[in-house]
Amino acid sequence: MRLLACLLILTLTSCFTPEPEKGAGAGDAGGAGGAGGAGGAGGGGGGAADAGAGADAGATDAGATDAGGPDAGVCDVPLGDPCGEGRCCAGDARCSAADGPARCLPDCAATPCPPGMACLGGAQPVCVPDDACLAGGCGEGEICVAEARFSRCVPAGDAPVGAACQRDAAAEARCAAGLVCALGRCIAPCGPGCEACVDLADGVESCDAGCDPIQQTGCDPEAACLAWRLGSSGAGTALVGVCGPRPAGEGRPGDACLPRDGSYHGDCAPTSTCAVAVRAPALDRRCMPLCDDAHPCPGASACERVEDAALPLGQTATCRGDCRVEAENPCEDGQFCRPAAVGVAADDAALVLVGWCTAEAGAAWGAAGDPCEGAPLPSTCGAGLACAAGRCAPLCALDGHLPCAAGAACAPLPGLPAYGTCDPG
Repeated sequence: MRLLACLLILTLTSCFTPEPEKGAGAGDAGGAGGAGGAGGAGGGGGGAADAGAGADAGATDAGATDAGGPDAGVCDVPLGDPCGEGRCCAGDARCSAADGPARCLPDCAATPCPPGMACLGGAQPVCVPDDACLAGGCGEGEICVAEARFSRCVPAGDAPVGAACQRDAAAEARCAAGLVCALGRCIAPCGPGCEACVDLADGVESCDAGCDPIQQTGCDPEAACLAWRLGSSGAGTALVGVCGPRPAGEGRPGDACLPRDGSYHGDCAPTSTCAVAVRAPALDRRCMPLCDDAHPCPGASACERVEDAALPLGQTATCRGDCRVEAENPCEDGQFCRPAAVGVAADDAALVLVGWCTAEAGAAWGAAGDPCEGAPLPSTCGAGLACAAGRCAPLCALDGHLPCAAGAACAPLPGLPAYGTCDPG
């Protein structure tokens, strides 16, 4: 009996003998198992031990790639130093390759960047230095990426002139050596031998090499000169083009069209944009010719210029309208000139209000004071009216040549130069 009891005691004792340590956090096995569940002593479970307790890569800095080593989990790499395998960043810095080889950079998800740096990135943004490379250039094997308020040097890639480029993408989305990534496109900077230098914006200059998106000259026969952005040259505003794959569409001005493949051409030929035109109560899309100071719009249409960073052109320049709103009897009987846009007229280079000749019947066009839809042109309002704050209101000119009734003030409208609306009364 005594022998059986001794054997039982020895068996139970061996069952509770501690295993050898499995990780740096094993000394806290009880706490780790309670907090991290299945991770237990090794720290492999979610939320198991604190960041310095184990060799688990998930417990280190979110931007680092530390996966082990004698000092695994001890994040002490200072700002600006290389980071990665076995080297994670101190404090709130992130290990990022946003502008070159991975290094520790300040996190700007919640904290503004210090002077001389700009916030860059998506879900895990970091502060990158402003290299001012538009003026000073970059080193060998690097290209300059120009943003709205800063520029920086990054390793060069292989993307050619006209290709889309990204400020914090992999090498295949970076421009080839000698080019500049500006406003989302690879451009050739101005320099010796440049025949046509165009100022795009914010000090960014492009050598367009004679590619004309309206005349379709300057590219190989199998390519097309695609309008990219409206810049300023010695002769005024000019559409800057880049040579690229020819769009499949061949729609002529006035033809119905649909946008395709994210291109502003849609079903239209390269010399037109596929834009919303108003010829009926419903909105429809039509091919509309490109324009600039050297290529004015024909007839009663005007060259409307719209700045919108979300548009493929960035700044568009398109011929709009077929009648002048302020002209006497600009349309056929039974029609009115429905206000649509403000643009530059070819005859005197002045800003004029243009519209589309539209049937008076077939829709309940809003009168002054009626509820409306529109932003502010074109709208569901009738002749001489725009949609302001959800109500139809009389149009007026800010310089006074188209006054309001009874001397009322002409209130400017957002996005509508030179014109505004009067109190509908």
